[in-house]
Amino acid sequence: MVTTPYFTEESVQKEQGIIGQEILMYEDSADSRVYEDLFGVMFPEHPVHIPIAGTVESISHITAQMLYDCHRAFYCPSNMVLCIVGDVDQDAVLRIAAECTPEEYRPVPQREYGSAKTNKEAGESRREMEISMPTFCMGFSCPPLPEGESCMKRELIGELAAEVLAGESSPLFSELYEKGIIDADFSIGYESVKDVCLITASGDSSDPQAVYDALLREAQRLCRDGFDGAWFERLLHSFLGRRIRDLDSFQSICYRICAYEFDGYEYFTFPEEFETITQQDVLQLLSQAIRREGSAVSVVYPKEVCV
Repeated sequence: MVTTPYFTEESVQKEQGIIGQEILMYEDSADSRVYEDLFGVMFPEHPVHIPIAGTVESISHITAQMLYDCHRAFYCPSNMVLCIVGDVDQDAVLRIAAECTPEEYRPVPQREYGSAKTNKEAGESRREMEISMPTFCMGFSCPPLPEGESCMKRELIGELAAEVLAGESSPLFSELYEKGIIDADFSIGYESVKDVCLITASGDSSDPQAVYDALLREAQRLCRDGFDGAWFERLLHSFLGRRIRDLDSFQSICYRICAYEFDGYEYFTFPEEFETITQQDVLQLLSQAIRREGSAVSVVYPKEVCV
């Protein structure tokens, strides 16, 4: 299926119509627009700001030959990982894979990802849609990986930093929730793609600016006063437990093995990575990331109705 492409102009035109409808659905979703607008403000020179599905106009230029060229460039053994999880015969899998895999070796084209630099001043995006409550997504750019630190460890530190700052068990989450500034749909986490990593917070609020200001104040407080060591140990155990529980999902295992393979890391080393993380790692990332500089806020407001 992967190594033997078959495209026709008719099949391409049919898919263009289907994908075009999906794009319009995303464009009509406040959750999607607020997220894409954030990346547009934060990383205007990096392709991460481009909607992954493209636009109705951009996909209209795709031809069958273009897809063949793309397939030849990237869908080759030198740029592929086969990961199989389950009760299988390993020798049989390897034999079938060898029979189905082309022997021709092709170097993978180098891709230009642009600049991941963010604006020094805090950015903002605003738009109106047919919604009942303002929807926000705010991002805080994280610094590049320190020399010698693995992307896996940074991911774990980033997730812990987000949880310490405003996760469901944090003091700030309780404070904002009790005041009615956020609701149960509020979420905060760490995200990364090629050359880009950031902490994002999103949800619904009648006062998104209050959420943004509270995150900045809480980060300053945490970096000044620290946080409870016993609570941090519970968070570490909770995160490790979730990763171990993910091993019940074959799909999750396959995804993570492949993702880390392309970054040059062995996924099943995550327990050892957890053991090296300290409170100071978390506080350092919070101090470097949760700042006005390099941050942005994207909000979709309800459309004003004239009576």
